[in-house]
Amino acid sequence: MGLKESSSAVYLGIYEGKFVRRFKTPVEGSIERINKENRVVYEKFYKAIEGRIVGIDTKPSKEYGERLLVYVSDDTIYCIEMKLDSRYAVNFLKTLPNVKLNEPVEIIPSKKTTDGKDDYTVFLKQNNTTLKRFYTKDNPDGIPEPTLKKGKRGKPDEWDFSEVNDFLYESVVVPFRDNLRAVNKISIPASHEAIPGDLDTDVIPGSSDIGDN
Repeated sequence: MGLKESSSAVYLGIYEGKFVRRFKTPVEGSIERINKENRVVYEKFYKAIEGRIVGIDTKPSKEYGERLLVYVSDDTIYCIEMKLDSRYAVNFLKTLPNVKLNEPVEIIPSKKTTDGKDDYTVFLKQNNTTLKRFYTKDNPDGIPEPTLKKGKRGKPDEWDFSEVNDFLYESVVVPFRDNLRAVNKISIPASHEAIPGDLDTDVIPGSSDIGDN
């Protein structure tokens, strides 16, 4: 059985450590919420997704920032959408080189709060084993360190992850994208049912992302 081209996919975002699917109108089990744009949305939440990764890509967005798209197949094709420089995407890409692409993988987003600080991440599991990061502080394998930019005119200091993001794009996204395209021969345009928005736009990687084990 081979995968065939599809004209749509079920889109999933990540919000508060869970996968979320949005709908334009209420459906059974959906929760109504007013988002940051003061718009009513209807959502269903899921703790994990399991299937075979069959595609990865990026798309630009002036309004929400560049997005990482991860296509997962289990009869249905799902598209997980994350902001490319979010902790979710960064930790996913740090782990992806350790994934066996010909086997199902369970993808589990997470949010934990410790001492008032929120920590966002994504875990990948295969054969009931949580996969380790490929890029770590002890074994960086070329990944650069973030730089601390001093705030000007009383503004707070900020971590600059642009070099980290560029490295992950060139070293992980591009080769995996090209390899998965060649193997699976699928091309999936954006679903007309997708409602992109503020699902993870405020989740920016912090210093804890460098050195995850």
